[in-house]
Amino acid sequence: MMPNVRESLDEWKFKEAECALRYVHLRQYQKQVLIDQTDSFDVVTPARRRLEPRYTDAMVEIRYGGYSVSREDCYGLIIDEDTVLTLAQCTTNHGKRATFVMYMGNERNTVVNHYNHPGYREEQYYNNIGLLKVRSRFVFFGSFVPFCIWHENDLADSIVELTGHGRRDLNYFSLHNASVDVFEPQNFQLIARANVIPINKCSYPEEFSKNLSNGLTGEHLCFGNEDYLVPETCQQAAGGPIGGKKFKFNKQFRYAYALNSFGRDCGFGRAAVGVRFSSHIGWLQSVLLPDHRKDSGSVHFLHSELEENDTCRHVDGAPGLCVEATRCPKIRYDFSANRQVVFCQTSTVVCCPYENMVNETTISGRELDECADRIKANGTTDSYVYPTAMYNRDCEALEEGLSSNQLCVDVQPHDTKVSLGDLLFWSEVMDDGTQVQYLVGIMSHVTAGDRTVNVHSRISSYYKYGKTSIIKPAFGQTTYLREFAHMAAIGWTQPDGTITWNCGGSLIWENYILTAAHCVEDAQQNAPDVARFGDLDLFNATDNQYAQQLKIVEIIRHPEHRHRDRYHDIALMRLEREVMLHDTVAPACLWTDDEIRFKQFEATGWGDTGFAAEKTPILLKVALSPVANEKCNVHYLNLRGLRNGLHTNQLCAGDVRMDTCPGDSGGPLQVKLLHNTRETPFLVGVTSFGLACGLSVPGVYTRVAPYVPWIRSVLKDRGENATEWNFQPQACALRYAKYREFEPRVLLHKSQDSEQIDLSEAHLFSTASRQLAAIHWNGTDDSEQNDCFGVIVDDIELHNGTNCTQHRNETPTEHLCFGAKPFLVPSTCHQSLGGPLEREVGRFGRSLPYVYALNLAGRDCGYGESALGVRLASHLVWFNSILFPQRVKEDPGEAFIFLNNDLEEGDTCAVDGVGMGVCTSAVNCPRMLYRFQQNQPVRFCGSGSVLCCPREDVRNALDSEWREIDSCATRRNSEEEDFDPRRHMVSLDLSQGIETQTCIGTMISNRTFLTAASCLEGKGTLKYVTLDNREIQMVALMVVEKVTVHPEYDSTTKRNNIALITVMHRTEIAFGKSPICLWSNQTHTPFYLEQVGLTGRLLIISGLTHNQHTAIVLLLVEEPSLGPALAFTKFNSDCDRTFRRTLDEHELCVDVEQLPYMDTIEVDEGMPAFWKGRGNGNYLIGIASHSAPNDSSVFLHTRVAPYVGWIKSVL
Repeated sequence: MMPNVRESLDEWKFKEAECALRYVHLRQYQKQVLIDQTDSFDVVTPARRRLEPRYTDAMVEIRYGGYSVSREDCYGLIIDEDTVLTLAQCTTNHGKRATFVMYMGNERNTVVNHYNHPGYREEQYYNNIGLLKVRSRFVFFGSFVPFCIWHENDLADSIVELTGHGRRDLNYFSLHNASVDVFEPQNFQLIARANVIPINKCSYPEEFSKNLSNGLTGEHLCFGNEDYLVPETCQQAAGGPIGGKKFKFNKQFRYAYALNSFGRDCGFGRAAVGVRFSSHIGWLQSVLLPDHRKDSGSVHFLHSELEENDTCRHVDGAPGLCVEATRCPKIRYDFSANRQVVFCQTSTVVCCPYENMVNETTISGRELDECADRIKANGTTDSYVYPTAMYNRDCEALEEGLSSNQLCVDVQPHDTKVSLGDLLFWSEVMDDGTQVQYLVGIMSHVTAGDRTVNVHSRISSYYKYGKTSIIKPAFGQTTYLREFAHMAAIGWTQPDGTITWNCGGSLIWENYILTAAHCVEDAQQNAPDVARFGDLDLFNATDNQYAQQLKIVEIIRHPEHRHRDRYHDIALMRLEREVMLHDTVAPACLWTDDEIRFKQFEATGWGDTGFAAEKTPILLKVALSPVANEKCNVHYLNLRGLRNGLHTNQLCAGDVRMDTCPGDSGGPLQVKLLHNTRETPFLVGVTSFGLACGLSVPGVYTRVAPYVPWIRSVLKDRGENATEWNFQPQACALRYAKYREFEPRVLLHKSQDSEQIDLSEAHLFSTASRQLAAIHWNGTDDSEQNDCFGVIVDDIELHNGTNCTQHRNETPTEHLCFGAKPFLVPSTCHQSLGGPLEREVGRFGRSLPYVYALNLAGRDCGYGESALGVRLASHLVWFNSILFPQRVKEDPGEAFIFLNNDLEEGDTCAVDGVGMGVCTSAVNCPRMLYRFQQNQPVRFCGSGSVLCCPREDVRNALDSEWREIDSCATRRNSEEEDFDPRRHMVSLDLSQGIETQTCIGTMISNRTFLTAASCLEGKGTLKYVTLDNREIQMVALMVVEKVTVHPEYDSTTKRNNIALITVMHRTEIAFGKSPICLWSNQTHTPFYLEQVGLTGRLLIISGLTHNQHTAIVLLLVEEPSLGPALAFTKFNSDCDRTFRRTLDEHELCVDVEQLPYMDTIEVDEGMPAFWKGRGNGNYLIGIASHSAPNDSSVFLHTRVAPYVGWIKSVL
């Protein structure tokens, strides 16, 4: 098999990238980076290179519902707090819409809206531009700021920067002093610099011509470089920015000129093309700045303290509400006309006077808003005359008392006849040549002084009335199917067969309605006989698809209710049969707790829309806040039927503008509670009575909780399974969970037939923190519910909340307040006191769990009402004093380090006791860096990071050995799926005459192996390292180049028992071996380890001897083989007695778990102990030195972490 292996290796070596890297030290520099050149050296500058590894902070990756990224990666750039600009082809990928974006490592944000240029067509490179709106606002800081958009056709520079990605090893700046033999093919982000090329000279790859039926146009930006690239060096980031930097206002701004559209190799060799923003500014403004006309240059200030739905004051002092600008056409128009407006917290939320506010669900209002986008014409056949509008003051002589809502018009020619009601239009010519016609006025009358001058009613003065919803007086909002699936309309059938709907109710059982007792009869003492569900508009058949109408066969009024009083106003109505459960018809749950913590309720009904107003045909909802009975009583002191004032079984709720009205009686006062990513409605009250609606006086509702026992008894008496458990909130919520709506934040897209959700956005997850630990006390039952928890911060430390150990008085600054807006169904979530408040943060290419605080106090995990945690940051000093005690005091003689300011990096210097050296970065001189860590003398140059290094010890950025160790954790462990310790182990065969002894070595780089120094002591000569590969039945012998035993190794005490073996040639991957990462944390060591040893299976044979004692015989039935066994670390102090001496910090005590009579395990010197990092990488922790004198299960290891510096210095 060896010839095949060699053939495959040769083929691999001839790949373009690997060949280029192997001989990179022999190649010439790119001319742009070359400053000067002599026979002996080159002077170069990396600043002029055309490719630079650099991360673009404000660029996002676009994902389409999964976590993996396809070959057709798409990107975009952040241009404001909630907007990503990208290619139109990237908003949808193979029919799947973009669902979220990734940025800043592992941060994600859900996409909620998609916009494509109306002129874009799939598979074409014209108008290829789109926008994504995200759910959560980006928080900008430091270099993470949005791009500015370049508006002009002429660019600021002839050289542009574009984003791309390419192989890591092909983009390091090479110092040309070593061959690259450690390849790193992983992709990472790049910035490429390219020249702008005129369109008529743009030579892009022919393969893209099929998508350019009309060739390149003015919307395209052509760019490129003459040089070709080694394959895989740079690929464009489709949708990524092409731009530059410009100084304005004494600051540097990043501008984006275009988006990466198509091309190869980032435009190197053959040109690439982007789509210019300047060609699409009009469309961008139409989406991002509705009704944009012309920027006046004025400055608008944002009121950061005003959030959406807060009350505010308009510029003229009129009261209003902070709402989305789309709901306030007057303010949008004022802004477009450069009038002063008041912004709230963001530029999309404005202070809107109440009278100008538009219900966002009003169809007619949206139709008026969207008119200009929908209705365009290329021409018209109508006959027009062309009048001229006059200033009203010029008409005063002709018509007295003209008001601002009238328009004076001079009609030409004068003999034109204009009739009452004739329309006055104005046509706006758009950029594409089409026209949009606007209605400006309606003919009212002619002026008394001049028959050729007409007075029109000015449409702009009445526009707001055309948009205002019919529900304005009570400020209700329209509802949609499924939103209130329990809502029932209660009706009375009239003699003519029509039905009068005068009350509402709530479906609480599949054949029972809960309503108000005063709804059991009308003014003529007739009882209701019909109930209707699943219908929003009671007088329109267009939404009857899911409607269900059933007869009421029994009415059960509360026994204590009296018609002359307003107490116990609650009743049940039994239906002829059970409803058909559906998303649009399903029972609500009952709130059974006397305590009501909710901050806001919703009430629904078909009642009056205001005082003395008509009933609404459409189901409306209002948002109400609870009002204490003591405050509410003031409004009802002398009300008939309320002789004892408000009862504890009644509650009040109201709002400044919203209210329930006559006709809403019996309807629900409800809240929606979260569970299982769904929202279940819970009835808190039943609409009972109030004063005239719309007067800002709280309404009165009957509490549901006190009547739940009565409701259960009524149902049980009629044969229903109304057990106490069935009425528990959690039981009810689960019973109808499949019919409930998803919580809004997981809902990506909703249509009549389907819903698209993203469960990763859910408030609650079923997975627990992996760092959570339960705390138990002696004498308690482990099965009891835990009251206290802690968070694991390393393998031996546990932190918990202070109230679990002792009570302490801390300052308020140590507290962290947290919570979420929705309330939960009871028992959905209880805080783990002392548990972590955490999140994962991207660091060093990984996702790391960070703990901010410990759970301290609160209910329902902070949902609905905020909870408290204790910040760890406030206690870092104490925290560090326990976890990181000072082990060695600084040497007073070495307290000061003197810098030689005359020596700069690259200067020649003298190394004490060695000879001449060169000033270089400390990270490139591991030998001197190790000496410094050991408090040995080191000479520094001009700064604390530059030291004098012997020339033979200088390592450059491409040095293979020690850089391979540094990059191991992020490179190899991400490639390994299953941990197999044999992949990292080799045999060290020591020959002495005809005898051979074997030790185990552990591979830490492609040429270096680690073992115990005692393995090599007096056992013969080590000539080869043996690599065996069981998968292909191959054994390879690697010739040893050198053996390095630690200089302080003591063969008597076995201290510093570590050695390095270096072979002459690197180990090829085909040998089935790979290096393991070195654990470098000197203060903390993992608890559970995988200890390699010789294991074998024992067979137990037992019987009775003549003296009646049991004899046990152990037989080894399997050949011993190398394999891992579970082990755990022990405190060195616990092992001092076992080893009869005090252990040093560089030694590690390990206890191997050995099952009696089942397995044997023999650990010999040099055998490794690993840690499986559970997705965070696998590491070598220690090398076995020897076992304890009286306990074969306890072994002493040489801890690897303290020797990492020494290992790198040797390499």
